Amino acid sequence: MLTKYITLGLILLLIPTGLALDISECKSDSTNWLCERGEMCVCTITDTCTNGNVLLYENDVSQLLCAPKITDNKAYIDWSYCNTTLDSIRLRADCDQGQSAERMIILSGVPTTVATTIATTTPTTTQTTETTEYTGMCGDDGYCENINNECLMNYEDCSVYDDECNVDERCCCPSAGPTTTTPSDGGGFNYLYIIPVIIVIIVVVIYFFFIRGRERETMLTFKRLYEKWSR
Repeated sequence: MLTKYITLGLILLLIPTGLALDISECKSDSTNWLCERGEMCVCTITDTCTNGNVLLYENDVSQLLCAPKITDNKAYIDWSYCNTTLDSIRLRADCDQGQSAERMIILSGVPTTVATTIATTTPTTTQTTETTEYTGMCGDDGYCENINNECLMNYEDCSVYDDECNVDERCCCPSAGPTTTTPSDGGGFNYLYIIPVIIVIIVVVIYFFFIRGRERETMLTFKRLYEKWSR
């Protein structure tokens, strides 16, 4: 009988100890068990708690949202690290001394979503596209072509006009090429050739009409004088 009472007494002594570890309050302002989403929520732990955390979860601990550390019997819930859209969250204290009973807090305010920015780098691929469409005009009825491409049919490279195109382009002109010289191509009479002929004719005319004429006149004069004095 004495043993029975001793056992019962020990059980009664142990029950208050096991129930002493508890979360007495959690609040952002003055209302207990009510936390604002944009404010720090402070939870107070009763009795001694070593190496403890407050576990916040949806339905059970397997759906853990966050676990702020308990320091000096207080835990501070920062909602930027414990983001949730739930209106209510279950929680309990977990310490070396054991776990507390489950409590529930109500969340007020507009849910915030923490955006995670992932930096991505898209490789830039430089491609050389061959094209037969001109990108600009150059020279005499020519066009600018990519330097890696051939000129179109009936066109040929005329590098003298390359500076009229972009750096990576060259100038393509019609096959006949721009007219840069004046000599005749045989298709018509070139008046440059007649000028020397005219000069020669003028010299010949001057020679025969003036110089040769005076020589003949001089010879005739001597002949008449000779015939006159020979009588």
